[in-house]
Amino acid sequence: MSFNEALNETKREAIDLVRREICNIINEGRHLAEKRYLRILEVCANGCRWSTIKMALEAMEGRELNNSIVDSLIKALLDYSLRRVIPTYCRIS
Repeated sequence: MSFNEALNETKREAIDLVRREICNIINEGRHLAEKRYLRILEVCANGCRWSTIKMALEAMEGRELNNSIVDSLIKALLDYSLRRVIPTYCRIS
């Protein structure tokens, strides 16, 4: 194998490694968000307040969460439910 071939192979392997690491980071973030969404749904099964959601998430993670994180999680769930549930179960004229 020539020097240039070895260099190109090393570059390909480095790019593959970076791609795998990025995928791992994305998957870890997705797993955390999924756990958070499930916790919100559990807490709100019979109704809840914003402060209850925040306390439940902080208890689950063992740390304080920024208000904007809680807001974005709730908004994402509401947006998803409005796009999925209303058209499925409600006739919109």
